[in-house]
Amino acid sequence: SSGINAEYGNIPSDFQAIQFVEPKYWCDISYYELNNRVGEAFHASENSLWIDGFTDPSNNRRFCLGQLTNINRTSQVEKCRKQIGKGIHLQYVQGEVHAVCLSDSSIFVQSQNCNQRNGWHPNTVCKIPTGCHLNIFNNTEFANLLSQSVGHGFEAVYQLARMCTFRIS
Repeated sequence: SSGINAEYGNIPSDFQAIQFVEPKYWCDISYYELNNRVGEAFHASENSLWIDGFTDPSNNRRFCLGQLTNINRTSQVEKCRKQIGKGIHLQYVQGEVHAVCLSDSSIFVQSQNCNQRNGWHPNTVCKIPTGCHLNIFNNTEFANLLSQSVGHGFEAVYQLARMCTFRIS
């Protein structure tokens, strides 16, 4: 035996497959002001989620930034926070994440998954005007990249973790 498993290509036969388990939350959101994280992470279990500048701590479908306090908040940050208003709507539908801008101001998204799909530089930031949306993540495309990376070892697979993070401002 050559030690190569024909079913999976060039993967050594002593590797073991690990069953994928769907996580309890499809999305974890951390809020930052400048370089400082503010508050606890929000864990989204519902497929539809609103992030806004209001206060409603009892709603598990809304991450309300208005309730978050920061003793080090600057006047610049306060000015930016006033622009959030109705914020954004994130929808997780059939393995895709869509961001819809509900704010009166445009939002800006950096998503390596979206950028790769569109042939853009990985660090491209997209402007989403009021009322518009953008597909910012696609599970099928990510799964294909993951499959292609497995044969290249741990580091190649680990590098894909960056594709699972996107920034919104």
